[in-house]
Amino acid sequence: MKHMTDLTETRPMCKGIAMRELFEAVEMFNAGDWYESHEILDMLWLAETSPERELYQGVLQIAAGLWHDRRGNRNAAQRLCTKGLGHLRSFPETCKGLRLGNFIRQVETLLHFFEQSATAPVPDDLIPFIYRTSDPQ
Repeated sequence: MKHMTDLTETRPMCKGIAMRELFEAVEMFNAGDWYESHEILDMLWLAETSPERELYQGVLQIAAGLWHDRRGNRNAAQRLCTKGLGHLRSFPETCKGLRLGNFIRQVETLLHFFEQSATAPVPDDLIPFIYRTSDPQ
């Protein structure tokens, strides 16, 4: 398994302030509005030309995966969440004001649940949540 080695926002793609739209998409993601979150992230992803676009693509694929799982398509959910993780693994623990390391670990736990159960509903405590660096720990 590939692990993140940077612990701070030192990579060029993580410099700068996150756009309001990113935080709006995160709020929607955390509220379980994964389709709406995906739509905003898709817009950001299409407009971005820097390596930062991988961040948007990763989170939007995980949002789409959760949406598919909610609709009963566990195979699509597992495939999309796995792809999304692949896009996020090269980022440091925190980036653009988000605690990505924590989020990645939560998605890994969710994928383990998917492997163990093809049909059981995802327990609420296994649904990933994206914390901001300004959130208390």
